[in-house]
Amino acid sequence: MPAMRTLAYLAMATLIAACNKKSNDDKPTPAQKPTPAPKGSATDSPPPAPTAPKPTASAAVPVTTKSADAKKQFEQARDLVDSERGAQAIEPLKKAIELDPDFAQAHAYLGLVTQGPPGTAELDKAVTLAAKLPEAERALIEGLHASRGGDRAKMQAAFAKVSELAPGEWRVWVALGWDASDAGDAKKAIELFEKALAVKPDLAVAQDGLAYGHAGLREWDAAIAAAKKQVELLPKEPNPQDTLGEILLMAGKFDDAEKAFNAALELEPKYTTAWQGVALARAYRGDWKGAFEANDKQNEAALDAYESVNVITDSAWLALAANHLPDALARMDAIEKDAEAQKTPAFAFAALSRATILLEGEKLPDAAKWLATAKKRGDGLPAGSKQAFDRDFAIVALRIAALTKKPAADADKLVAMFDDAAKSGDPTATSHAAWAHGLVAWAKSGPKDALAELSKCRPQLLACRYDLSDAQKKAGDKAAAAATEKDIIARRAPSTT
Repeated sequence: MPAMRTLAYLAMATLIAACNKKSNDDKPTPAQKPTPAPKGSATDSPPPAPTAPKPTASAAVPVTTKSADAKKQFEQARDLVDSERGAQAIEPLKKAIELDPDFAQAHAYLGLVTQGPPGTAELDKAVTLAAKLPEAERALIEGLHASRGGDRAKMQAAFAKVSELAPGEWRVWVALGWDASDAGDAKKAIELFEKALAVKPDLAVAQDGLAYGHAGLREWDAAIAAAKKQVELLPKEPNPQDTLGEILLMAGKFDDAEKAFNAALELEPKYTTAWQGVALARAYRGDWKGAFEANDKQNEAALDAYESVNVITDSAWLALAANHLPDALARMDAIEKDAEAQKTPAFAFAALSRATILLEGEKLPDAAKWLATAKKRGDGLPAGSKQAFDRDFAIVALRIAALTKKPAADADKLVAMFDDAAKSGDPTATSHAAWAHGLVAWAKSGPKDALAELSKCRPQLLACRYDLSDAQKKAGDKAAAAATEKDIIARRAPSTT
């Protein structure tokens, strides 16, 4: 599965501006603060991976349905989901449910690929229907439900249970692998993906996970090799080429990355993340015209309003990266005028992105106004989306407070949210807590007092690291700031972890 490249433009302004920065050291280089796609991002630490019995391909979770035809439709849909074609899985899943309205797994998968409250409702129904199913199948559905709801600890426990009862259910090892990857534990992720390969040696998605795991460790040869292995296993699927493109992008091989993204588009012209990859590769090379053209193609290929909101937001960040703030804001205006966009969770995140764009454009009063608008929209989000939104809302609020040197009235409450999550010891949670504390210190007494906390952020959390470089410059330590920026540029891969 592609990493969260839907967030790439948010970090891109930081990287491109740093790469092409002028010699005016008194002016802060724009920095982006990633706003996660609304899919839940709880930060509880993962339990140790269970010690599984020797896996066998036959020891998989059963698929319980009273209709053979419904099962065929479900398996077709599940294959599409496995290939990152969730939107295309919706119709066969609906057909499966028409054939068997009590088909719990079909409801669960339909919930996964359906945005907003309707998706949550499908997963709720799946849990209810699963009450009398075999234990492994019930645990799988409970894990999927917890994942959608943002309850990471419950999801991990459920999937660990599945792995004990059905060690041949490779999808669970893969899910736990992506969970470890999202938590920033690349080594653990690699171990889990290798468990999946022990079950199914020709499992392309595990190679996908290995590619990102090795990339997380900056082991570029191993990462590229795993990505190429996935292409070899699935030569007719666009996602492997897209993964290869992204790994090459991270490794700084921009021309080769664009070739891989174009190979994905030859297989599927409407594969939107590949269009996004083309835009990024061109932008990193300084080809702004080409980047905007690719973004336009991505928007044309968007399957629904939710996706279109994210693509338009990408274009706004791209405009900011090109140093065109008025254009960036004009692009965001299109979202405000779209009635369909207003029905999606992305609408709240778009307001938060606009606040951040204004923040980076040094329009702090306007940023504060849009932050308030975002808060009103975010209050109505479902649990999983709201958890991600609240975290990012807090960071933007604290950043505005730091840059205006006016401590936020609710700073203690905002920081407490991060401290509670950090008690787990999860590296993502502890990094966000350090970031929050650093911003509070900055607001209270200046950038110099923020350095100790901001320095605790994981290197992969580029947004915090850029705040560190900004604080270092403002505190007068230009050499330290240059070293931090150099590391940001070298990593090149946007991350929320």
